[in-house]
Amino acid sequence: MRVKIICLLLGLIVAVPSNAGTENLYIGASYLSSNTEFSGYSDDVDGYELDLGYSLSKHFAAEVSYLDLGNLQLPSIPDAGGNIGSDGVSLQVVAKLPINKFTLYGKLGNLWWDQDVLLNTIAGPVRQDSNGSDLIYGIGFGYAVTPRLTVGLELKATDFGDNSTFSSLGMSYHF
Repeated sequence: MRVKIICLLLGLIVAVPSNAGTENLYIGASYLSSNTEFSGYSDDVDGYELDLGYSLSKHFAAEVSYLDLGNLQLPSIPDAGGNIGSDGVSLQVVAKLPINKFTLYGKLGNLWWDQDVLLNTIAGPVRQDSNGSDLIYGIGFGYAVTPRLTVGLELKATDFGDNSTFSSLGMSYHF
């Protein structure tokens, strides 16, 4: 799936500027953090997000994102242990409220996700892969460091997984 996502993002980077003004295009990268749970075990998990967006107006934008939601390492105890990795692609609408150099925003969209589970059991490794689609939404604020560079904090949630809330710290570059 990661190859498909990278091809999709690269295709959008090439296609959007040829059909629209690049002054409305932006790209971003964020560090993600969440506390993830599985069968009573929880741990902090780190990941990242890559965004490609297009500002439709001063108050609205459309955004496609790749999210690597990290890997939860299950503790190695006798006859158990494992790893759970998740990633996905989202398509979101962004509503923005600019206030001087600050921007408050909300996001609403859909997340198409994949989850790979590898459990080490006494009978041997057990692999279970699943995928699905869920609503994703979030709030955040950004600060324009320069007219082209913005840093921001964000809190997102989705119905995917036991703990569906994660925070991010990132930056975006506006062409």
